Amino acid sequence: DTSVDACARRSARARVTLVLAWRDKTPASAARRARLTGRALGAGLDVRALGEVPAMHALLAASAIVALPTDSLYAKVDHPLVLLEAMHLGRPVLVSEGSAAYELAEDGGAIGAAFAASALAAELDRLAGDSALRARWSERARGLAGRRTVRAMALAYESSYSELS
Repeated sequence: DTSVDACARRSARARVTLVLAWRDKTPASAARRARLTGRALGAGLDVRALGEVPAMHALLAASAIVALPTDSLYAKVDHPLVLLEAMHLGRPVLVSEGSAAYELAEDGGAIGAAFAASALAAELDRLAGDSALRARWSERARGLAGRRTVRAMALAYESSYSELS
């Protein structure tokens, strides 16, 4: 809902295609996808409701901006892998205050905004309208993602365990 509302509030929304991708987790997921798609179309947005994506890297690579506006990551990991994958691909990532993913913004690799459609719309407008800004955030995303590799995390765990023993 917040993604649709944010895109509908953008002042330059014709330049953006909203792609909604998620994995159905309950029988109500299909109805929710239809409702969100209908709201987006009713707001005049160019929207693609994909649901589960078999080639997520291809979708991320084709994206200019990856956003996960949410105030909770209930039943998810603190840093959703799709965000880290987008960052490794050099895609600017937009996350909301109030979720564990906001740590990516606090660490300087993602853009953080209040979990409100108006705040997210302002960030989307800023990014969509400034290719140099997107390029700077792409580099910042790559930089943080480079420090969040499996190897880097394993070494950090090893160091923590060594300190405790």
